[in-house]
Amino acid sequence: MNNGVMNALQSDWETPYEIIAWLDESFDFTVDLCASRSNALCGKYYTEKNSCLDHDWHGERCYINPPYGKAMYSMLEKCVSTWKEGDCCIVAVLPVRTDTRWFHDYILHHSTSISFIKGRVKFDRYGIRVNGSGNPVGQMVVTWESTNPGDWEKQTQLIESVDYKEIEQRYRRKV
Repeated sequence: MNNGVMNALQSDWETPYEIIAWLDESFDFTVDLCASRSNALCGKYYTEKNSCLDHDWHGERCYINPPYGKAMYSMLEKCVSTWKEGDCCIVAVLPVRTDTRWFHDYILHHSTSISFIKGRVKFDRYGIRVNGSGNPVGQMVVTWESTNPGDWEKQTQLIESVDYKEIEQRYRRKV
C-alpha cells in the first residue's frame, strides 16, 4: 500500500496549516471537535476516546475535520441538530461527495454555507506535509452558524468557490 495516498484505512490526516489559518481568521475557533493531543488547534479539544458526540457545543465556535467513514454521519447529524438549537458556529472541512446520503441529509439545504475548494488540498500526517498526498477527492468547507433557535429556517445558503492555491500563498507558514 502507498502510504502517501489518502484512504479510508487512515483517518489521522490533519488539515493543512493554510486552511486552518484562513478559517480561524474568520471564525476564531474555541474548540477542535476531532483532534488528537498532538494536532489540536485549540486549548479545548475532543479526541477519539473523549468523543465530541458526548459533549455540548452550544456557545462554542467549533472546528471539525471528522474522520471519513461511518463515524462522519453521526458527527454531521450532531452539527445540524446543534445548529438548529441555536447559539453556535460549526465549521467543517469535508470531502466533496454530492452523491452521498449525508450530503443531502446534512449539508444541502441544512447549512449556512458551502465553499467548494478549487484544487486538491494537500493534507498533513503527524504535522508533516506529505508530498503528493494523493487526496483522491475535492474538499469543501461547510458552516452552520446561528445565534438564536429557529434562525436556521430563515437563513439562505451561500454556495461559493475558493481557490486553494490562493489560500496556500496567503497563509503559507513562515519558517
